[in-house]
Amino acid sequence: MKERRSIIKNTMKMGIGTALSRAFGLVRDILLARFLGAGATADAFNIAYNMPNTLRKIFAEGALNNAVSPTVVTILKKESVQKVNELITIVFISIQAFLLLMCTAMSLGARQIVFLQAPGFAESTQCCAAQLASIMIFFIMFLSGLSLLTGALVAMQKFFMPSYGQALMNILFIIELAACIYFNLSISTCAFLILLNGLLVFLAHFAAYRKAGLSWAWPTRETRENFVIVMKKFLPCIVTVGSAEVAFFIDKMMASYLPAGSISLFQYASNFLRVPIGIFAVAFATILLPSMSHLALKGRARLSFFLFEALKLMAWITIPTTFLMFAFSQKIFSTFYLSAKFPMESVIIAGNILGTFSLALFFFSINKILVNVFNSMHDTVQPTIITLGCTVFNTALNAVLMRSYGILGITIATTIATILQTIILLIVLSRKHRVVVYFKQFGMFLLKTFAHVIFFGILLYLTYHMTAWAIYHLPSTWSYQLLEKELYWLWVGPLCLLYGLLMYMTRKKFGIRVYFLD
Repeated sequence: MKERRSIIKNTMKMGIGTALSRAFGLVRDILLARFLGAGATADAFNIAYNMPNTLRKIFAEGALNNAVSPTVVTILKKESVQKVNELITIVFISIQAFLLLMCTAMSLGARQIVFLQAPGFAESTQCCAAQLASIMIFFIMFLSGLSLLTGALVAMQKFFMPSYGQALMNILFIIELAACIYFNLSISTCAFLILLNGLLVFLAHFAAYRKAGLSWAWPTRETRENFVIVMKKFLPCIVTVGSAEVAFFIDKMMASYLPAGSISLFQYASNFLRVPIGIFAVAFATILLPSMSHLALKGRARLSFFLFEALKLMAWITIPTTFLMFAFSQKIFSTFYLSAKFPMESVIIAGNILGTFSLALFFFSINKILVNVFNSMHDTVQPTIITLGCTVFNTALNAVLMRSYGILGITIATTIATILQTIILLIVLSRKHRVVVYFKQFGMFLLKTFAHVIFFGILLYLTYHMTAWAIYHLPSTWSYQLLEKELYWLWVGPLCLLYGLLMYMTRKKFGIRVYFLD
């Protein structure tokens, strides 16, 4: 009981920080669409901006955090804060020196790297992307530095800045984009402002780092031994985390052969999908990992139970979320994004992409948890092989479907490959690691959940159309704002929240019981 409360409490804490970050991230994307539109310029910016962000996911947030944080915890228990200071110093100097050389080389060879990422771009779009990439690639240095400090802060049980640092970065980005729009600044100026953004957030993390009693310290011979331990963990983590980024890289590379704006539309839609994934799946999987690691040592029975209940929780959360995202996918883009630079044609395509992606929301979310189950048993090889295999399948399916369906075909291919990955991960867990997957019981739970969603979905549908009919008969100025513009969400948002609240309050009447909720 105590363990369950701790998991839910910590998940909520992390989820709130993630929710704020994602909310500000959506505002950032809306302003970015107003600033760049959904054409060749937006594609160039997204390709350039994704370079440091992809490196961040591989080097910083993924591999570096996973390698540094456990080592810091061990040093704190066995040695002293001084040894932590020495370790963080040597890791910071080494990583930053490596990144400086790498970023300089990538900046000089930006044109070739852009061609590798987007070979289908027109000459002018490649030139624009290369110019932006040569500036923004240095963003990774700030991201890597703050991620290293984040790992140390988490190990010290200091969660404020790690939880809200990304939200701060998005707030600064929003201010910068607003300035770019208001003063009609160039896209290159925006790129330099992003570097300033990274510097400011790094300094905020460093202030929290110093407040926690940590500082820089000259490394000793013992520190070098700890550094070797970190590097031995760091390098395999790069392979594991990097394999998950390959599929997204290939999707964008193939999308570069499609009409201008396809990459941006794909990016905008996938960013919306990351909101529920980040709030629910990533936060829950992160908090659940220590418990699963502990259970893996004791035996598979309790681990199997935790996995089963985690599957149920994700299903109960993501299935109604999928229903809402699918139902309102077009309205999301028409109310927030529609403009001279983002025409109705782009709205329709982006809405279709989001609607298709939403069908795989459960599988995207579950894969985060399944990979952590493998990690809890110290198996990083199997999930990496499975991810790479599904990436190859995804690429082949991209080539087939994009010919007929364009960027939507790539979305469909990614959705199918994600579902396949979930199935294979579950089978391997069951057969190779003797983790019991209760397929029959889970199937019964899904039937109850679908009945629950459909029942309240019908009520939501009727209430929505009755309210829309009443609003339609208001004065034309008000009805237009409430039905077609941002004010639409002033009444639809509360309806969706009421939908979720009613589902939570009535879940037991539909026979739905979840360990982490009851």
